[in-house]
Amino acid sequence: MDINTFESLCKTENKARLYFKKYCWQNRHVFCTTCRSYKIYRIHDKKYRCKRCGYKFHDFSGRWLNKVKISYKKWLWVIKLFELDVSARKIAQQVQLSYPTVLKAVTIIRIAIVANSQGAQDLLNGEIELDVPTIRDSREKRDCFG
Repeated sequence: MDINTFESLCKTENKARLYFKKYCWQNRHVFCTTCRSYKIYRIHDKKYRCKRCGYKFHDFSGRWLNKVKISYKKWLWVIKLFELDVSARKIAQQVQLSYPTVLKAVTIIRIAIVANSQGAQDLLNGEIELDVPTIRDSREKRDCFG
């Protein structure tokens, strides 16, 4: 993203929120994140309720952006500084957040990148092979070392 676009997005909290919101819903069709029903209605405070299951949610319920409670403007700054390859410690200083909060945000960004990459299914859905020591292995080590 070019710097002029970034600057205009960071002017107000609402602009930053709307920027993230446009990536939440396909074709701007809001649906229940629990039962996938499109029969929802808007309630107070930018929230929705599902007519089918009664679940109450907002645009970022169940999404990576909702995993860390920071403002949308600060999220934009964390993402931009991450893109510029700034360390988490320096991002924390620049954005005036605690280091653990920024570290969690940066980890979430990394996980989101991996989850949305082409090879994510191969990476995340494989067999895990563990080398579990057996009784025989421990006896062999004892014989070799002592």
